[in-house]
Amino acid sequence: MPPQASDNSIGQIIIKIFVICLMILLLPGLFCVLASLPDTLKNNRQLAAFEKNFYGYPLPSETDVIDQQSRITLLGNSNHCDFVVEQTLESRLSLQEIEAYYRDVIFPAARSETQTWEDSFTSGIHPPVRVRVELLGTQEDTTIVKVSLVDAGYPPGLDIRCH
Repeated sequence: MPPQASDNSIGQIIIKIFVICLMILLLPGLFCVLASLPDTLKNNRQLAAFEKNFYGYPLPSETDVIDQQSRITLLGNSNHCDFVVEQTLESRLSLQEIEAYYRDVIFPAARSETQTWEDSFTSGIHPPVRVRVELLGTQEDTTIVKVSLVDAGYPPGLDIRCH
């Protein structure tokens, strides 16, 4: 009689095949995540500094922050990173007074390092960024606005948010 494979060894073979298939499926994804990590972390640090400058700037009088948001994203088409920092404000001031308050205020660019060969579509260091003011609504004697900084057009590297 020829030797027969035991149920235990067939089960082990099935488990090995399953593990190999799982590795074949997961390794490319793991590689992509690990490859993009340095650029993602670098952009996160730069976004944190960009938002710190903006959120640390004094508010107009009689004004409170309702919400704050920041993100690295792709605005429009192409292959680049855009840094966006926003605050929603509630104020007893008028829209015109808030616009006048921020009119001459500028902030440093999101990324201040000298641009590299990857930055063929930029010309050196980005200029300072001006505040945008957008009216969201009014209620009785209260004005609600979104003030934001948008610094666009940085090379994405392998940061997946920018592709």
